[in-house]
Amino acid sequence: MEGKKIPLLNKDELRLSASKIKTYRDCPLKFKFSYVIQAPTKARSYFELGTAVHAVAEHLTKLQMEGTEPTEKLAFEILEKEWNANSFQSETQENQAKEKAKTMIKTYLKWISEMDI
Repeated sequence: MEGKKIPLLNKDELRLSASKIKTYRDCPLKFKFSYVIQAPTKARSYFELGTAVHAVAEHLTKLQMEGTEPTEKLAFEILEKEWNANSFQSETQENQAKEKAKTMIKTYLKWISEMDI
């Protein structure tokens, strides 16, 4: 490998989003650590909450497209499978976050039931 330069970014695999571009504009070094080097970061509980809720919505949408009617029971089962408790500092904090997630999912279910599809 001596004498050969290895690019840090593979331009064929690089995918930019609005948030990645904003990160770069705000701080190119932060962009490098986050997306080029992919340095590990401390997990944040609010990210876990959002990730879980989005995963439930995605699963429900796919199931709905396949003909399965989304229900609260099904949504909460998916939530349990997608839930990651690692970033929560206590069981109380986790339970509060899970209740917020369930409230968000109920709101989502109400919203899709009112849609004219």
